[in-house]
Amino acid sequence: MRAPLAASAVSNLLLGVGLSWRSGAPTGVEVGAIALLALATCCLYWAGMVLNDVFDVERDRELYPQRALPSGRVPFRLAAGLGAGLVLGGLALAGGAAALATGSPVRGLVGATAVALCVLGYDGGLKRIRLVGSIAMGSCRFTNALLGAYALGLWSPSGAIDPTLLHASLLGVFVTFLTWLSTYEDERAGTLAVSFGYLGLLVAPVTLIAFPLLGEGWHPLGLLGGVALFAVVLTQLISTILEGTRARGQATTRALLQAIWLVDLGSLLARGPLPLLGAWALLFVLGKAGAKLLFKPPPKPRVEADASGGETSTASPGTMGGDASGEDDAGAP
Repeated sequence: MRAPLAASAVSNLLLGVGLSWRSGAPTGVEVGAIALLALATCCLYWAGMVLNDVFDVERDRELYPQRALPSGRVPFRLAAGLGAGLVLGGLALAGGAAALATGSPVRGLVGATAVALCVLGYDGGLKRIRLVGSIAMGSCRFTNALLGAYALGLWSPSGAIDPTLLHASLLGVFVTFLTWLSTYEDERAGTLAVSFGYLGLLVAPVTLIAFPLLGEGWHPLGLLGGVALFAVVLTQLISTILEGTRARGQATTRALLQAIWLVDLGSLLARGPLPLLGAWALLFVLGKAGAKLLFKPPPKPRVEADASGGETSTASPGTMGGDASGEDDAGAP
């Protein structure tokens, strides 16, 4: 399930709620509804992780036989059942949150269904088509960022570009082009493909920098997040130009995945309620700490001298066995 990685999805959802919040502190009922929505987004994210492996099991038997399903450490039926159960759990939790906050589960069910359809579409086959799959992955983040605000009745689609919709759009665009570049990890992308990917990635930082300078109601603090995000994208662009996508491998994807947090931070500093900064920081720390614990590489073999003066190797299994080195972000945006 790559459980710790869901922390960033919860951050996206909470920021969407914060940007659309009308006034005053949330009541106990509203806090309960938000907590249910946070659990709902975790379930949907984890479902995407599990079902990604379920749909890829035949391919992984050839390319990544050490992963949980092809190696047999996790039974296929268990994984498929867990994925389906997580989808249903996400729908139920979102419906319950909406019912608690508004008296009707409809908005929660509609919002969660939109996320689930994007997840299932990506996992089920759209990821095989480079551009279409990238857009599908970006749509997962876009719909998730709107889920909380929509389910709680705080936001409705309109013609105006408001902070909630803008934040969700920036996340969707950033993850779309992040995913596009990640598809070139095992091949050398041409100049056009690299240019297309990085131009798309620059939309988010340029917007976060421009709006505080040009638009009313945007706090200059938003520049900090925008400049930090711009620096990450520029650094990865330079590395990609110098080394190429194949040589960079997963390094670029990992750095850009971490930069998703900066999209949230930029929007939060520019327009969001600053008390949410504590929640953002807590989620960031929990996500990083959990990932470091769960995805740490297996220990190196211990070399001991045998009775004849030679050396023998004694290896102890790591927390995730062979999956620990580099597979924590498979399908992860």
